[in-house]
Amino acid sequence: MRALSASSLIVIFAATTSTAFADEVRRSHTFDTTGIEHLRIEHRAGELTLAPAAGDRIEVELRIEPQKDWSGEVADLDLASSVHGNRLTLDFSERDVHSYMLVRVPRLKQLTIDATAGEVLGTLPPMEADVLLRYGTIDLDVDRSSTGRIDLKARFGETAVDGAQNAETNRVLLVGSSSSAVGEGSHRLQAKVRTGDIRVGLH
Repeated sequence: MRALSASSLIVIFAATTSTAFADEVRRSHTFDTTGIEHLRIEHRAGELTLAPAAGDRIEVELRIEPQKDWSGEVADLDLASSVHGNRLTLDFSERDVHSYMLVRVPRLKQLTIDATAGEVLGTLPPMEADVLLRYGTIDLDVDRSSTGRIDLKARFGETAVDGAQNAETNRVLLVGSSSSAVGEGSHRLQAKVRTGDIRVGLH
């Protein structure tokens, strides 16, 4: 993990452990959210799974596997973090490995995800959310009682909102798709993919 500046110590890196099995490395991190309103996750490639946290801390489990052309030491890799004001950024951007990241998120004001390739999956806690994936699949479930406007857009691919009677889906230039719906709450969700599919389910 990168060292945090003095102004960044509002968020405490509470614990970290790691274990290695053959050609993979597993990491575990916990972050205090005192003073944090915005979580930003930057993920290079692999599977990013979201889940509501049981308490008020962010918990991350990370499994890292090297690809065939990887020539470095997997044991040297780990999640990076930084804090700017009320925003905590979690970053795993190594190019030549495949990662599986599970992030348990408590209720915050905003979540931003910037991912390159792979899958963004799971259940979003009630909060404003912006999800950008360049190549792959976004498949998320949200609480209809807390979710407001939903806007999905795929430049090349399919989009769909399940569980909403007011959902609308339109083709974009024959190869793309956009979908929108409105839940019963106020938290906005926006998701975009350049090439791939997006599904959001209201429950």
